Amino acid sequence: MERNIENLSGDIASELLAYQPPNIIGEEKLFLDLINLFPLPIALIKIDGSFISYNNKLVELFHFENLNLYSENLFNWFVFDESKIDFFSRLDNSISFTDLEIELLKKDNQFFMANVSARRTVCQNSDALFVVLYDVTVQKEIEEERERLLEELAMSRAQIEDEAAKYIQLNNQLEVSEEKLKDSNATKDKFFSIIGHDLKNPLFVIQSMSEILETEFNETTIEEKMEFIKAIRESSKNAFALLEDLLHWARCQSGRIDYNPEPIHPKQIASKCINLLEAHALNKNLSLVNSVDATLIAFADKFMVETVIRNLTSNAIKFTPTGGTVKITGKVIGDFIQLGIEDTGIGLSENDIQKLFRIDVKNTEIGKSKEKGTGLGLILCKEFVEKHNGKIWVESELEKGSKFIFTIPKLS
Repeated sequence: MERNIENLSGDIASELLAYQPPNIIGEEKLFLDLINLFPLPIALIKIDGSFISYNNKLVELFHFENLNLYSENLFNWFVFDESKIDFFSRLDNSISFTDLEIELLKKDNQFFMANVSARRTVCQNSDALFVVLYDVTVQKEIEEERERLLEELAMSRAQIEDEAAKYIQLNNQLEVSEEKLKDSNATKDKFFSIIGHDLKNPLFVIQSMSEILETEFNETTIEEKMEFIKAIRESSKNAFALLEDLLHWARCQSGRIDYNPEPIHPKQIASKCINLLEAHALNKNLSLVNSVDATLIAFADKFMVETVIRNLTSNAIKFTPTGGTVKITGKVIGDFIQLGIEDTGIGLSENDIQKLFRIDVKNTEIGKSKEKGTGLGLILCKEFVEKHNGKIWVESELEKGSKFIFTIPKLS
């Protein structure tokens, strides 16, 4: 911390700065009396560093036991020789007081940091130096401590700001997650309402028809009994399929369906699905075609891929009029195998397409067919495909058939 003698306040400082060092011995006592009144260590020295005059504060500063310093040399108290060179270099380039912080050595070998202010003058017709010293050790320690505290404060502030930013970010994420959770819960509530309604219909048919058979068994004809039995069978079949899909979906949501990818041949899985659904296709006189390339090998979960192909193929059979065709295709697209189930059925409008793969939309009235469906199977397909980091979509036009397409990873 630099302290310039010109910045000292008070009449003594002003008088001291204006006062010229004595050339007459009679004035020497007056000069000594004046500098002894000054609160800082002061000395008048020759250019070589020997003392011409000094005040009591200087003796106290350097821990001398007597007032006789005329045999001493100020420059011998400089700890480093470079300090003397720097001192004279600055002094030569200044027309007023020169300030320099220098490490000095006291008589008892204690080091301390001092602010040395000096100005050239003339004393007894010789060049001299008027020097004022000020011990800044305590101030330096205070300043260093202040700087340290400021740095710690800045670091603490930065840490607080960083923690605050993290808190704000976390709070924003929580708000977003909360909104997503609310939307998800609302969507699932609607979904379960739809499923409950769809499950209620076949059970109502089973209950109604079985009651009629029980109460009016003798009054109904054989043909009517057969119609009731077929209705009960079809309704129980639909209820079972719905419950099975619902069970798979629930297990998938809770993570209880294991995902075990392995090398699989999509053509073989497509053939298995066609064999399972062939009887249903024959009832409608439909052609089931497996056009998947036999050389394709995917790295996927066999159960999930089989479920997706079987579900999409079953839907295609359901919504394709008598005499139509359902074809399963497959090809490589980049790092994925793209499988498609296309039909010559009733097709879908753009509005119908927007309703697919959504659990909050009732899909029983999609298209013009009298066939019924809950849409849960498509939702399950979407879940299974996304487990493979794949995508699923549909391409369709009314009266021009539909093509459901999905991707799964190919074997690297």
